[in-house]
Amino acid sequence: VLQRNSMNFYLQLSGYTGTKPLYSTAPFLMQAGGGIYAEGDATRTGINSAASLAGFETLTDLYRLYSVQPTVSSFYNNFRYGQIPLGVGSFSDYVKIKNAAPEIADKWAVALAPGVEDENGVIHNGTTGASSACAIMSGSEMQQEISDKLAPYGFSTQSVNIVDFQFSEEFNAAIEAKQTAQQNALKAEQDLARVKVEAEQKITEAEAEAESYRLKSQELTDEMIKMEFIDKWDGKLPVVVSDGQSLFNLDSLLDSQSSGSASSGAQE
Repeated sequence: VLQRNSMNFYLQLSGYTGTKPLYSTAPFLMQAGGGIYAEGDATRTGINSAASLAGFETLTDLYRLYSVQPTVSSFYNNFRYGQIPLGVGSFSDYVKIKNAAPEIADKWAVALAPGVEDENGVIHNGTTGASSACAIMSGSEMQQEISDKLAPYGFSTQSVNIVDFQFSEEFNAAIEAKQTAQQNALKAEQDLARVKVEAEQKITEAEAEAESYRLKSQELTDEMIKMEFIDKWDGKLPVVVSDGQSLFNLDSLLDSQSSGSASSGAQE
């Protein structure tokens, strides 16, 4: 349906040229039941397993059989202007579209990523992501404080890892503001480039018109001027003539001559 309407679908894999990053191909392997490492043995690769190969085949079929666009320079721009109305994007794409495309604010939504359905009807649509984590080194005050609180319950603490952060609304707003500022700057650059192109087009059109007039002037000859004069002449002689020193109105002269003839006839 998309291709019949000159549109396409976006995958994060299409946002890169040359070597594709692992995180853009790994979801296909994992959704098919495969993985980067062999199950139960992190010292061996799992890319050559049957499940991983099936996931990789699904990936290649999307481009080979279904003609997903192989290279997309900017999903944000293509989504904004309707060339690619559907895709699997990142949080960065979400922030760009949300803040830098207000004209389509009520015309799009976020949905779960597509996945692979297993024999039990469960859809596996997990994908890669990035998160922040922090490790508390042994001997730190925070670890000692946690150990003291757990000691009465019979627990001893060897190490403490913080793996899930909940940032404040102010911090999240600051991140969004930074992304918005970057996108506004990008839009300003694009608008400036468009204005420059339009100015260059106008200059080119003016130069072409001037060159056309120049060529036409070179083609003019005396014969062409005479022919043009004859075509435009209405068959009437000029009523005012000159010898270069005096002007004569032929109508006045003819009227005077007619009046003189009439007077002579009357006297006879």
